[in-house]
Amino acid sequence: QGKRTITSEDLATPLNIRDPQSGTDYYTAATALTNLIRRNVPVAQVGRMPYWENMTPGFAGNGLTATQRAYNLFAEFFPDATGAVESFDRFSDPSASRLGPFAYYSRQFSYLRTLRSVGFSTYNSMQVSVQKRFSTGDQVGFNWTWAHSIDIGSVTENNASTIDGLRGVSINPYNRYQMRGSSDFDQRHIFNANYVYGIPIGKGKKFLSNANGFTTTILGGWQFGGIWRQTTGLPVSVGHNRTWPTNYNVAGWATQINNFADGTNKNAPAPTGGRSGPNIFVDPVAALKAFDFTNPGEIGSRNTVRGDGLFNIDMNLAKSFKIPKYENHAVQLRWEVFNVSNSVRFDPRDINLSLANPSAFGRYSGTLGGPRVMQFALRYEF
Repeated sequence: QGKRTITSEDLATPLNIRDPQSGTDYYTAATALTNLIRRNVPVAQVGRMPYWENMTPGFAGNGLTATQRAYNLFAEFFPDATGAVESFDRFSDPSASRLGPFAYYSRQFSYLRTLRSVGFSTYNSMQVSVQKRFSTGDQVGFNWTWAHSIDIGSVTENNASTIDGLRGVSINPYNRYQMRGSSDFDQRHIFNANYVYGIPIGKGKKFLSNANGFTTTILGGWQFGGIWRQTTGLPVSVGHNRTWPTNYNVAGWATQINNFADGTNKNAPAPTGGRSGPNIFVDPVAALKAFDFTNPGEIGSRNTVRGDGLFNIDMNLAKSFKIPKYENHAVQLRWEVFNVSNSVRFDPRDINLSLANPSAFGRYSGTLGGPRVMQFALRYEF
C-alpha cells in the first residue's frame, strides 16, 4: 500500500461554490443545465433553478430568467463548462454573479499545479515461479504474476509537467477519489517461460557417447534455447478532446454510459466513414455510442478500456566447437530469432480515443514491439 504519496493538484481549480439559500452547489446546478442541453430542451421550457436565480441574478433580463440565460451560456460552450463559468465570472461587466467577478476563478492563476502528499495506491499480487535445473546443465522455468494495481495517478511527480504528466494531476481536488482506478501500467496477468536444452549427442553424452572426434564435432555441441512472454492488456481512457468540464487546464476523460466490447479487431470499419484498420474495439460504432462528454464536477471514466498485451517468442540455436588441445576453449556459432512467430500486438498508448475524431475512433497507429528479427553471432569462449 502506498499512503500519502506525492501527487499533483491544481490549486486554481474553479471553486464549487454552494448556494446558502438552496443548499445546492455549482456542480449539481451546472450538471442540471447540461442534462437539459443534451436533450435539446427549448430555452422557453427551462424552468427556474434556485441556484442560478440566487447566485447569478444579473443574468435575468430581456424576457429571460436567470436560469434561462445561464442555460443559453452553457449551451454555447457545451461541453466545456469551465468556459461558461469563465465567461460570467471573469469577463462579464457588470458581473452576473451576486458575489462579483473572480468568485469562482483565481484572479492571478488559471492553473497552479502543486505537489501534495495526498496520493494513495494499492498493489496486490500472487506470484508463482517454477524452476528445474538438470544435471546435464539443461534448465526450464515458468513464472506467472496475477496482480492488480490501483492508484489515483500513475505519473511520477517529476514528470507531471509533460503532456503525459497531466494524467497524473488530480482533476477535481475537491473529490480526488474520483481518480481512483486501475494504474496506467496495470497488467492483470504476466506469463513467461524459458528453457535451455543441449542435444545429448557426442562424446560423454547419452547418445553416440563413444563417437569419434569427427562425429562429435559435427553432431555434438548443439543447444536450443528460448523465451516466451505474454501479458494481458494495458488500460487506457477515452478522451473528449479540447473540453474542460471540471478543471480549466486538465480535460479529463469521457464518461462511459453503456457497455462495449474491447478486444482487437484487426480490420474494423471506421465508425463514421473513415478508413478501416486495426481497432481496440470489437465494434467501434457501438463503442463510440458507449461514451459521452463528462458533466461538470466529474472527471470521466479512467482506464476502463483494455488494449493488447505483449506476446513474444524468442529462440536461439547454438553450435559449439571444442578447440583441439585446449579443452577449456571453444568457438560458438549462434542463430537468434526475436519474435519468431512475427506476431503483431498493438500499442494502446498509440491510438485515437477521442470523441472529437469519430472517423478514427479506437484505431491503432503503433505496435508493441517490432517484427521478426534474426541475428547471427560468433563467440570465442575460454
